[in-house]
Amino acid sequence: MLVGAGSLGFFYNASFDTGDNVPRDAVLGILDVNAWHNLVHLDTGLPLAWTVETASAAESPFALALIDQARERGFAVATAIMDKGYDNGPIHDGCMDRDVAPVTALRKTERVKRGEHKPPTCEHGEWTFAGADYKRRATKWRCPTGECKPASRWVKADRLHPLIPRETGGHASSTNLAELWNANSAA
Repeated sequence: MLVGAGSLGFFYNASFDTGDNVPRDAVLGILDVNAWHNLVHLDTGLPLAWTVETASAAESPFALALIDQARERGFAVATAIMDKGYDNGPIHDGCMDRDVAPVTALRKTERVKRGEHKPPTCEHGEWTFAGADYKRRATKWRCPTGECKPASRWVKADRLHPLIPRETGGHASSTNLAELWNANSAA
C-alpha cells in the first residue's frame, strides 16, 4: 500500500522543498505527501538518516549516531551493513548494545592473519554454523560429523565471530563487496 501511495503521491506533490513550512497535499484527501514522503513510501533503499562531513572526517564515529537517528524517526533497525572501515570492536559492540546485527567486511588485522576469525575445527573438519542466539549474543557451531563430545558449542559474538557469520554466505565478505563495487552495483 505504501508503494502505491508513494507512486501516486508524485502526481499530487513532487516538491523536494525543505524547511518549516514545506507544502504537502493530501492524496485522496487522507494522506499528506510531498516528494520526501513519497520516497519513504516507495521504500527505495535511500538513507533513513544521514550526516554531512568533510572528506577528511573519518566515517566510523558517525555510524552509531545514524542508527540512533533512524530509530528516532521510527524505523526498526535490525541489521547494519557496513564496509570494512567499520570493522572494529567499538562499532560492533555499539551495534550489539542497540540490538543491531552488524554485517561488515573483515579487515586483515593481526588476529585475522592468525586465523582467529575462522569457525571452530576438530579432527573431523571445520564446524558448521547451527544458528544464532541474539539474546545470548552467541553463535552455535556443530562438529561436521557429530562425533565430538559435545557435538556443538556456543561462540561468543564479537567482530571476528558475528551473529551473522561470514562463512554462511549471508555476510558481506570483502570479496563480495569488492565485486559489487567493481561492477558499479549498490552495496
